Amino acid sequence: MKENLINLFNLLDSFYLLHQDTKLALAEIIQTKEYKNGEIILSQGDTNKHLYFLEKGLVRAFYYKDEKELTSWIFPENTLFISVYSFLTQTPSFETIEAIEDCKIHFISYSKLQELYNLHLDLNVVGRKLTEMYYIQMAERATNLRMIDSKTRYENFIKNYPNLINRTPLGYVASYLGMSQETLSRIRRS
Repeated sequence: MKENLINLFNLLDSFYLLHQDTKLALAEIIQTKEYKNGEIILSQGDTNKHLYFLEKGLVRAFYYKDEKELTSWIFPENTLFISVYSFLTQTPSFETIEAIEDCKIHFISYSKLQELYNLHLDLNVVGRKLTEMYYIQMAERATNLRMIDSKTRYENFIKNYPNLINRTPLGYVASYLGMSQETLSRIRRS
């Protein structure tokens, strides 16, 4: 089995312990690619045809509204990421995903993943739990943006992602938190 997939398998096992044959099947078809800082992983308008695992680096998802770039997610290493709606429906993405550090990414195609779901019930359970996790995260994010003040959103970000604030451009963090960069700077000074 590929040594460089240990972090991925540890993450998947945290949802549901995978059988060894499932890990071997995954290892046979998972591909790896490196991206440079600023390189686009998925462009708006393209269909998200892969499930990605970020081994090293940092990526963000963003979209445009009224000609303004808005960050929807920031993904640190050892996380799975997709453009959720595009991946699950296999339709064009409304967002772009880009590397904001040099990255090493493992990925599996949507079609191969569906085949493995049919062959390996344990992987299917992991897929269901991941979908539930994404739904919960999206609901929490929507609630936070509507109901929590800017300062508390920033404090929660620091608490939940302490190593990201020094690695992510502040404009991206501000956009992710639903505030202007000026507001974020004021909060950080206080």
